Order: sequence, then structure tokens, then C-alpha cells
Amino acid sequence: MTIPVQYPSAARPARITRKFTAPGGLSLPHEGVDIYAPRNTNVRAGAAGEVMRVVLSNDQLNYGPYVNILTKVGAEKIRVFYANLKDITVKAGDVVTLGQVIAKSAGDSIKLVIQSPPANP
Repeated sequence: MTIPVQYPSAARPARITRKFTAPGGLSLPHEGVDIYAPRNTNVRAGAAGEVMRVVLSNDQLNYGPYVNILTKVGAEKIRVFYANLKDITVKAGDVVTLGQVIAKSAGDSIKLVIQSPPANP
């Protein structure tokens, strides 16, 4: 299935700093991708949807602060996680539009993870 999610950052050059790795190969799995985004870069929703969860500190997922947005692709519901964030501007229950600013990057990259099922963004 192709999942139409746009890059969540306008930082240039647009580049992936760590690739998706599926479970089972010779290397450790890496859910999602890390995308270059200097500290304080606006992070934008890569797809429209509903904010399901906002975590302001590290939790069991070890993503640091993150936003979880539920979006629909056809009949499928897809969860998209945006992590390594600060200054989060949305809350659970908000409906976001494509390109809406949801936070700022906390470091030098944004983690983008797509689940339901896990997929390579």
C-alpha cells in the first residue's frame, strides 16, 4: 500500500538521515525514518487527520515528545507519529490539515513513524 504522507519539514536539503529497516534482517529494525530538520524547524502534519495523542516527555516508546495523528488512506486508518519535538501546538482531539504546523524540531532530525501496519514512509 502506498501511504501519501508529505515530508513534515521544509528544511533543505530534504534528506533522510536514518532509513526504515523492517524486522528480521541482519540489522536491527528501525521503525520509520529520521528526517533532517535543524533545531526549531517547524514540523508540519504530513497528512490531514485527528490528533490521537500528545506526549510531552519520554515514554515507553522512547520517542521523546511526540504527536500521534490518525489519518485515513481509502478505508485504512493509519497512525502517523511525529517525534523528537518541542513546542507542540496541538492537543488530543484536534483535527489537523495537511501542512499545519504541529510543533518544532527539538534536535537535528524529526522521527516519522507510520503504523497500522508498520510501513516505510
